[in-house]
Amino acid sequence: EVGSLNQEINGLRSQLGNLYAQVNQLKEQIGLRDREIAKRDLTISQRNRIIAERQQLEVKLKDAVLQRESQLQTLSKQLESKEILLSKRQVELKQLESKLMEKDRELQTLEVKLTERESQLADRERQIAKLDTQLKDLEVKLTQKDRQLKELETQMKQKEARLATLESAVKDLEKNLEDNYQALRQGRFGVFRNEVLAAGVFSVVDPTAARSAIDSLLTQANRKAIAATKVNSNSPNARVVQIRPAEIEKLLDNLKDGKYYLVRIISTGNYLVGETQVEVYADAILNKLVFSQGQVLAQVSTDLSNTNQDNIRKLVNQLLAASELKSNEAGMLGEIQIDGRDYADFLGKLNQYRDAVEVEVVVEENTYTSGPLKIKLVASANGQILFTT
Repeated sequence: EVGSLNQEINGLRSQLGNLYAQVNQLKEQIGLRDREIAKRDLTISQRNRIIAERQQLEVKLKDAVLQRESQLQTLSKQLESKEILLSKRQVELKQLESKLMEKDRELQTLEVKLTERESQLADRERQIAKLDTQLKDLEVKLTQKDRQLKELETQMKQKEARLATLESAVKDLEKNLEDNYQALRQGRFGVFRNEVLAAGVFSVVDPTAARSAIDSLLTQANRKAIAATKVNSNSPNARVVQIRPAEIEKLLDNLKDGKYYLVRIISTGNYLVGETQVEVYADAILNKLVFSQGQVLAQVSTDLSNTNQDNIRKLVNQLLAASELKSNEAGMLGEIQIDGRDYADFLGKLNQYRDAVEVEVVVEENTYTSGPLKIKLVASANGQILFTT
């Protein structure tokens, strides 16, 4: 609307300029006629005619000027009205622009608040997600604790039942121990609990041959049990050793993988001289390599300059005891072997040596679970072997 008013004002100003231009043109024409009259020395009639024409032109000019002035006044009034309207519109426009700026500021404020709220909402959502995760973890842990508690309660009940059984067994054992003690004092035990009556190493390829080998072991155990209990039996087929058939089947099942096993026939309890039955069970242990040749089982460094014979013997015996303990921990079930005469010679040489020395117990050959563990004693100084069994 403001642009339209400006266009109308510019049109009125252009019309006003055209009127001024026409007035000036008429004035020039009048001047030109006046000059022509003066030049030609016209006659009065011509002059009158010219004057009349001039008067007509002046009248026309006056009418035109009046008309143009009227139009100009009208245009001026219109222009003034348009300018007032324009000023009003400009004021309204400024007011609208001010309101628009205020709305923009409010919108920016709202956008800032909205951004802050969105950030706060995102933080809350992250906190909620974190709490949900923690809650799930706690629920899982609670479930685990409940399960553990139930397992512990079950174990406790089992242990209570086991304790009651053990208490009963202890009472029976105490009675048996008292009876066994009396029997032991009188020298009446022939076979002791967990005594190995027979042992052998097997690798089963043919199940029939395996059963035959087990029968052979049971026969050896039977002979040893007869000799220990001093049972008077003239029959070569007398059976003192007793084993459940299920034990034999379980043993055969353990041996069927074809590996080498140490099989032992073991007494289940203490048996008196004269008893005609000895209960046994069989166990099979994988006959694996326990010690390698040259492996050091125990060693000690000492100065023999001021050591007497008894202390030297104690030192060597401690090394042998440590070696026996290590072999037991490693699962070696055979005996430990060392030559007795070599052992005595070794002690004699140590007694004669009067300087710093290192004594070691060394494995002589590869040793398996079944044993035996053959060892030797080695004395050295400064990395050089002095003497050995």
